[in-house]
Amino acid sequence: MKSNLFFREVVVGPRKWSNILWASILLICTIGFLITGLSSYFNNNNLFFQIFFFVKQDDVILFEPQGLLMCFYGIAGFFVSIYLWSMLLWNVGSGYNEFDRQKGILCLFRWGFPGKNRRIRIYCFLEDIKSIRIKTQKNVFSPYNVYLQFKNQQSIPLNQMENFGDLQQMENKAAEIAHFLQVPIQDV
Repeated sequence: MKSNLFFREVVVGPRKWSNILWASILLICTIGFLITGLSSYFNNNNLFFQIFFFVKQDDVILFEPQGLLMCFYGIAGFFVSIYLWSMLLWNVGSGYNEFDRQKGILCLFRWGFPGKNRRIRIYCFLEDIKSIRIKTQKNVFSPYNVYLQFKNQQSIPLNQMENFGDLQQMENKAAEIAHFLQVPIQDV
């Protein structure tokens, strides 16, 4: 929602198809590891392991050390999967950025984990904003970030590259925010 005096930008959280896909794959694989490790403990040939990991019927997995290690990876992966699914369920990190020139206030809102601090709101005065900063890194796997740079040298991230299609789209969004706030853009 945008007008001359008010600008609201929605921040997408973790509910993306790619995150759902990876959380599902992790859950299925960790259950497979756990079942295989437990079946090696009980000296039982496991069909799940033979189908998904292409093990011959003759191969036997000993509980020590392979089965024990598979149980460990299964349990550890299961807890990581629970964490990922809870982030998806509670939509942690989603929210909005609200710029109000009439009141001179910036409101950053994000959803957190359940509890007394589930709603995270940060209020700032627009006059304290020095510039919009785009942090670019040379590493291929590092995302580009858009930050609000304040006069006291503090910076707050607005969005990451993963919320945009490409670098050009992110730069356009940063330019749109900078134009609305009437502040310069810095590239770091």
